[in-house]
Amino acid sequence: MSSTRPIGSTDDELDAALGRMTLEFLKRAKWWLLVGALLGAVAGFGVTYLVKPQWQGTVLLQIGQIGGEEGTNGAALEPPGRAVDRMRSRPFLETVVQRLGIPYSASQPSVDADLFLKSATVNQMRNSDLLEVSVRAYSKEQAAKYAKGFEDELTQVHAALAKPSIARLKSELGQIDASLTAEAARRAEFQKIVQDQFRGDVSKQFSERLLLSQLLTQSEATVQALERRKRALVERLDPARTFETRALGAPDVSRFPVFPRKSAFAAVGLLLGLVAALVLSLVWFFKKR
Repeated sequence: MSSTRPIGSTDDELDAALGRMTLEFLKRAKWWLLVGALLGAVAGFGVTYLVKPQWQGTVLLQIGQIGGEEGTNGAALEPPGRAVDRMRSRPFLETVVQRLGIPYSASQPSVDADLFLKSATVNQMRNSDLLEVSVRAYSKEQAAKYAKGFEDELTQVHAALAKPSIARLKSELGQIDASLTAEAARRAEFQKIVQDQFRGDVSKQFSERLLLSQLLTQSEATVQALERRKRALVERLDPARTFETRALGAPDVSRFPVFPRKSAFAAVGLLLGLVAALVLSLVWFFKKR
């Protein structure tokens, strides 16, 4: 009676052979792999000392507003989305670069200007109207200065946008003060008439007093309306409701360089060293077999 080979025995033998070969390879090459990984990590870590470090400055901006009428919210000097687009635009960035005194040429920007333009980021914070601006530089001092440059430029732009509205409100407030002064003078004149002229004929005095009473009532109504409007304007111009675009605190600078990160470079170096050691070990292993 003839014997039959179990189905799949060839595959099982192949798998077993590959397993033995893998174990043999790891036994022979484990130290090379370890050394390669360590050398790669050390090399990656060392590269960080050859690369110029970069710090990141971040500033949080609140867009200014003009106070609204009683019972309404104030109007932002610029919608947050539009402000983000403005600050991301090349002309705005170039203006900030020039105001900061960074050497700049459109055809060939300096190293500092190039880093500024490539690293500048502007985002609207989620569920708020606040803007977060970040930019990198080659020193902590520069990073803080560059972030402040964004704040100063946007503040200047928004101040120009707010100027006509604030001037109009202040002009109206001045006119109301002038009207109140005029009404006070009228009331004083009416009182003088009462003291100096209401003597003699009682019937005449009564009719004139009636007319004067009507005039005083009208004046009082005018004064009350003017004072209500003045209170509304003063409230709109209150610093809590009308204010310029401003930073919520001084620019924050990263404690350590954001680039190059030693841990990231070491990890990449370790991986590359391990791959290189693996390739060389495989070549050596198969040549020896």
